[in-house]
Order: sequence, then structure tokens, then C-alpha cells
Amino acid sequence: MNLSGNPIAQTFTITGTQAAGLPGIYLTKIGVFFKKKSATYAATCIIAQTTNGIPDPEKIVGASFLVPADISISEDSSAETLFEFTPPVMLSADKEYAFYVYPDGNSPDYEMWVSEVGGTDKLTNKAVTSQPYPGVLYVSSNGRSWVPTLTQDIKFNLYRARFTTNNGKLVMRNAKDEFLSLNLEGATGGIFRKTSGVPIQVGDVVYAANATNLTSILTTDDAIYPKAFVKSIDEVAGILFLENSNGRFTNGTNDSTTGDYRNLRIYRTPDPANTQYITETYRVANATISTIDDIKYHGFVPKFKMVEPTGSYISTEYYGTSNTTVTVTTPNTKDGTATIPDNESLREYRDFERTVKSYSNEVRLGTFGTKGTATYEINMVSYSPYVSPVVNFKARTFNYIENIINNDDTNEWTKFGKSKSKYISKTVILDAVAEDLVVYVTGYRPKGTNIKAYAKFFNADSDPSNFDAKVWTELSYQNDGELLFSSPNNLEDYKEYTFGPPKATARPSGTANNTLYGYSDIGASGAVSAGTLTYYDESDAIYRGFNMFGIKLVLLSDEGAKYPTMRDVRAIALQM
Repeated sequence: MNLSGNPIAQTFTITGTQAAGLPGIYLTKIGVFFKKKSATYAATCIIAQTTNGIPDPEKIVGASFLVPADISISEDSSAETLFEFTPPVMLSADKEYAFYVYPDGNSPDYEMWVSEVGGTDKLTNKAVTSQPYPGVLYVSSNGRSWVPTLTQDIKFNLYRARFTTNNGKLVMRNAKDEFLSLNLEGATGGIFRKTSGVPIQVGDVVYAANATNLTSILTTDDAIYPKAFVKSIDEVAGILFLENSNGRFTNGTNDSTTGDYRNLRIYRTPDPANTQYITETYRVANATISTIDDIKYHGFVPKFKMVEPTGSYISTEYYGTSNTTVTVTTPNTKDGTATIPDNESLREYRDFERTVKSYSNEVRLGTFGTKGTATYEINMVSYSPYVSPVVNFKARTFNYIENIINNDDTNEWTKFGKSKSKYISKTVILDAVAEDLVVYVTGYRPKGTNIKAYAKFFNADSDPSNFDAKVWTELSYQNDGELLFSSPNNLEDYKEYTFGPPKATARPSGTANNTLYGYSDIGASGAVSAGTLTYYDESDAIYRGFNMFGIKLVLLSDEGAKYPTMRDVRAIALQM
């Protein structure tokens, strides 16, 4: 059949696997047979699902491309041309597919061999009395509208992968990256561009200068002297990430056995592998390493595209490394027992902080070997020669999560408190003046952590100032709630904590008259009722009740791997 520059398609189904309880096959190649071809234009083979039995170009699952030199032709349909699919294409037994071949440039020079009922087989010289398999041949003038040819079928072969019924393991380690903080301090600090309008960019090659002769660039031996490539740069913050490092970077003080390689020289060359280009002509910038940092984390999310068809199995394991600063276990030590993460799900650590080390720090410690400081292993098992689990390396990420929390509530009565983890509510406006407040928190609070509640009060009817000028009053735990802790072994062990205004004036330490709050449980001047919330302004004037308030909740912990959480917060304003 002459393609006349147009695509020709054939539908087909996969049979025989469902009876064995298998979902389908992995297609590796399609063999077709050409009679003629173009001398210059290539050909493409597409695999797509069908919609209502018609090839659907919106559901393409695979493609293969061949130049004329790779296409065989014959006068008797004996020469097979193989379109190979990399990676193999999973074809389900419960779906109908089509492949279609079209010539580039709409070349009219291609002809393919087809079978026609009533014709004669060119190889066997026997009559063709029936269609050899279920399926329909389609022709098209545009690749979208298809016309069936019911008495003909393309001559083709399908080739499937045959897998070894065995186990396999894919082992991945952290990349050989460097996380550098650059020196921005003093007269010698900063990133110095050779040309002000030419910034450092991704892909620039990085070497070190000789500490005793800064015009001498250390390029003679990658086994000794540092080399890497720019992965990302924040010139304002002085943060430089490098990739493909050889692990030889130092900041001049972190390794007495290694030279002083803190002085970086950054180049943009036509050929980064050729050190002849490491000259002043191609230099982009100078910088100096301040610290070689590690990435600390308290959880991670692996995101891999995995296919686990019936008859196969995938399991994963992860091994991290304890941070240098941990005290509950040995620092800088690889996990002896694997964590079993679920793909595309957060896996949190609640025991201690872990770290992904800069490659130079990893090499300097010398205890991690080829698997690095973070190792992710994918175990793959196939029980059938028809199928295999698949991991798509073109779609993979590994996200590390750091919990930002500290144990410092200094100045939380102001808007400049030092806590790193807090919740502040919107301003609540009441219809009437309230005289008391109760705050309920459903929280997870293991020992060694804390939840502190604060409130801001304002009586818009009598106070001439404004709500934003008020400061925060720390609320008190009620019913001995400060003694109630959650189990560290049960992350769902949430407790209900109750907070209320303190039963005395709550003036922040070290302050005088500065919009301070208190809760009155005694008769106060101005005929304020006992048990009524009162607050004071900067002149020590007293105000009774409130009709505007806000809530602030501060979460505190010394460790990012052990922290409090809240499920819900409720506040009730009361009238006495």
C-alpha cells in the first residue's frame, strides 16, 4: 500500500495474558515490512490507545523514529524493519491499541506490505482466505480522521520483553553536591564579578586559587584540588550550591590535613573539561568560602514514577545520617535499620535530626563509602516473564523537609517575638463587651516541647487608642494543663488544653507602663467587678472588658524532630 505521504494505522489487542492473571505485556518492538522508502525522509511509528475502535492521537503511549538508512525494503515482503521503543511500552490486555506509521515531510515515496483477503501471500504463494488477527486497517489524510479498510491488514510482528523472574535492587545515593555559604563580611568579603553585568550562572566551572598565590589556579590534579559546577547561586545571600563535586573543597579551617582551598575562581568556558580555558579571559567571578554546610531535615517525600503491574512487586528502603549536633544518638552515623517510606508520602522522623552532607564534608569524614549520607533503595521483584516493575528516572524528585521551630519565646508580648513557629488569628470583633476569655487547644505536646497561648484585648467603646497598638498577654494553663503531656510513641495522642487570662496583672518583665494587661480577681479602682478582665494603657488607665481580641499560639521545642502540633483551636468570649 502506498502511504502517499499519509499515515496508515492498524488496531490490535493483546490476548492470552488475562487467562494467566496478568495485566498485559511490555512491548519492545514492532516489525513492519516496506516495499519502497524515501532516500531522504525518515518515518515514525506511533502507538496509541483507541477510542471507539479508532486510533486516538490524544492517547499516545509510545513512539519510535527511523532514518531511511535503518529502513529495509523488499519486493516479496521478506525484509522486516524494526521500530524499537525505549523504554518498553506497557500494553494492557483489557484495552485496544493501534500503531500508525507516517513519513516525515508527507513523503509519497513509502510503500508498506499489507495482507488482503482474496489475495496471495508473496512468500508462501498461498491464498489469503481470512484476516490473520482481530483488528482493522485505517488510512488517514491528516492523522486525526481515519477511514477503515475492512479487507486489508498491515503485515507486522509484535515483540515483547521477556523478563527474568528474579529480584533486582536499584541503589541511589545523595548527589555529590556542595552547599556553600560565601564570605560577605569585611573588605575582602563578597562576590566579585569580573564584569559587573555578567553574573554567575548555572553550569559555570569552579576551581580554587592557591592560598599563597591567588593568581595561580589549582587545575593540575582533580584528585587533590577542588572542582565542581554551579548548580544554583544567590549572590545577595551569598549561597552557592555546586554539583558534580570531587569532594575537595575546604574553608581553610575545617581540615588540617587538606590545603586551604577557600578562594574560589569561577569560569565560563567553551569546554569545561579543558583546563586550557581556565584563564583570565573566561573568568566570571571570585568568591571566598565561609562555611561548607549540610542540609538538615526531619522528614522526606520520595516522588518516583513507579509501575507495579500484577505479577510484580516493589518495596523501598531509606537510610539517613544523624546530624553533627544530635545528642540522643551518635552524631554523623548512618542508620543501621532502614526506614520504609511510601512513595509520594511524607515520612517524618520523630527520634532525631538527620542530614544530607556536602560532598566535601562526607569525603572528609571518610566513613560513608559509595552509598553516601542518604541512600534510597528500590527492591524490584518479578514473578512472571511477561511483566516487570518499572521506575521512570525521567520523573523523580526527593524532597527533604525541615521543621522550623525553636525554644525561644523572648518578646512574644510584642509583634517582634523570637519564636519561629506560631499561629496568629484574625482579629475577632464582638457584638457586645465581654469580660472573660477561654481558649481551648487540641494539641499534641510531648515532653520537652510546649504550647503557649497569648491574647490581645481591646475595648473599642471606651479605649481611644487602637487594637494594633496593644500587646500580647500570655494566657495561663488551666486545670494543671502544664503538667499534661502526650505520648512520644503515639502521634495521635492529642490532649485538650485550656487557657485563660492570668489571675493577676501580667506585665512583661522589664517593662513599665506600656499597654499592659491583667486579669482582676479583686476589687480594683474604678469599681471594676471582681473576676472581670481588665487591661491598662501606656498611662496606666484601666479599661474594663473587651469587644475585640486576637489569639496567638506559640509552639516551642529544642529539637526539630520532636515538636508540638495542634489539631484545632477554639476561643469563647464570656460575659459574667
